[in-house]
Parts: sequence; structure tokens; C-alpha cells
Amino acid sequence: MNCQNNKCIGKQEGEQCEGNIDCDVGLYCDKSKKCTILKQIGEDCDNDQQCETIARCNNKKCVKYLSLNDGELSSNRIFCKSMFIAEKDGEVTCASSKRNSPN
Repeated sequence: MNCQNNKCIGKQEGEQCEGNIDCDVGLYCDKSKKCTILKQIGEDCDNDQQCETIARCNNKKCVKYLSLNDGELSSNRIFCKSMFIAEKDGEVTCASSKRNSPN
């Protein structure tokens, strides 16, 4: 990061980086060590830091917070409209109530 006029500015798209913190807002450091534009909702991802700020990586796709309906696969309750998840037969899905949620 560089600071100019009391403002910190990260590396720009296409510039070399060592980690996400090196890149400016809206960018992440990809596998080739270059700052790259964050992935949009629905795009493939490997981790949360690759997704745009209103989303995280859920089952290898960028998913918006609180956007999944009951019964949809979810790696974290933060994706579920209900904020609850349930596990059944090894699958974790959004659930309608806390009674169905694992500990």
C-alpha cells in the first residue's frame, strides 16, 4: 500500500502482489500473484476473498449474503434468508427454523 494525501492506495489491476492486502479496494491477489477484479455473484471461486464485498464463496460459487431459500445447499448460515441451516445425509442446506439446525 502507498499513502498519498493521507489516503492509502493499494496496487492496481494487473500489478504484482504477494497477498490480498497489497491490492486496492475491489481487487484480490490471484494465483499468478497479480491484482485482479473481485468475482461477481455466480462466478466460480476458491475462497471468500475472491468474491465481491456483498458475497462470499459458497460451494465454489460467489453467493450474496442472505440470498438462499430453504433447501438450497449452503456452507454457512450467512447465505440463508432464514439464517438457519440443517444437515441431513451429509448435506447442509438452508432451513426454516433453528430446530433443524446443527449445533
